[in-house]
Amino acid sequence: MLEQEAKIKTISLKYYNSHGFSMPWNEMVQTEIGRGNYTKREFNNWAKKYNIKPNDNVIWVTANKNIAVSYTAPSSDYEKILSMSDSQLDKYIISEGIELNEYTQKDGNLINESDDGDEGYILLLSEKYEKGGYTEKAKGPLEKELDNKLATLKTKDEQLRKQYFNLKLDLGKKAVKVSQVNLFGTQKVGKLFDDTVSLTEAENVARKLLKEADTEIVKNRAEINRLEKSRDEIIKADSNQISMFAKGGKTEAINKKGDCYEVTGNVAMSNSKTIGTHYFKGTPYIVHAEVTGQGAIKDIRYGHAWIEDDINVYEYSNGNEITIPIELYYKWGKVNRSPNKYYKYTFNDAINKMLDTQHYGPWDLKTESGL
Repeated sequence: MLEQEAKIKTISLKYYNSHGFSMPWNEMVQTEIGRGNYTKREFNNWAKKYNIKPNDNVIWVTANKNIAVSYTAPSSDYEKILSMSDSQLDKYIISEGIELNEYTQKDGNLINESDDGDEGYILLLSEKYEKGGYTEKAKGPLEKELDNKLATLKTKDEQLRKQYFNLKLDLGKKAVKVSQVNLFGTQKVGKLFDDTVSLTEAENVARKLLKEADTEIVKNRAEINRLEKSRDEIIKADSNQISMFAKGGKTEAINKKGDCYEVTGNVAMSNSKTIGTHYFKGTPYIVHAEVTGQGAIKDIRYGHAWIEDDINVYEYSNGNEITIPIELYYKWGKVNRSPNKYYKYTFNDAINKMLDTQHYGPWDLKTESGL
């Protein structure tokens, strides 16, 4: 009876993604069989029991937050992370920019038999979860672009993890190969893996490659976390896409209340290191450029102004408060960088322009439509 109860596990509290990201069931099967963790028969039994289809998405999860964090952090921090208190772990997560996805009972079914011995389980994600936030709301163009970038990075992550696993196996084989039972003794052989005294040149090369792979994994996951954190702003930008590029310029034909030049000019005059709740990353600029209109002025090329730094565009005109990565903003607004169509000003340059002309702009921009 107790054994049966132990097998009937459900997600009662919180689980966290541990071994990477979600993937189709058939890919999970191939990966784990290739690693020798489970047999094909086991996966077939689970697929039958839980009615899992080849393209159903699954992910490794754990209820142990420390273990989850350890899989997204440098391997050198592994032991330290496992011994951290809750408060220490939260500080570490913030300092390293780590983002954990949380899962509860409504997000899917736990495959109880997949226990990896390290508090990890395979979670079969529900259809509602896969559609995102339990809604049928269609994604906007910016979020689709974000998803495409994340998909590429997550594919790279899986490839890097496979490479790391193979390099680690190779290092282990080299350590065993150089061990000489008649020279070191049977007790010594098992310790050669970490014995720097007995390392051959081949082992040193293998360790270097392993370290480089680990660094690349951490770097790739940091970029994934950065993009995931921008999702809320991207969704907000999609919902405000018409107001971002349907207002601006200096004529009534575009919008009677367009205030992009005035808003950006005032930001420059404040000479602040922040905009809204955001600290500028690098040097902030005012940009005057020709963009493509949306909504009632679709496809009309006209002048617009915004603030940007080294990473983001800050669209605060016409009642907006939107922060969006530069590359996405430029692509969506079809920003024209041609001569006479695109100008960047430091805040000091912009202040001097306003003093010289006695207006907020544009000062140099010439657009196709004259607007």
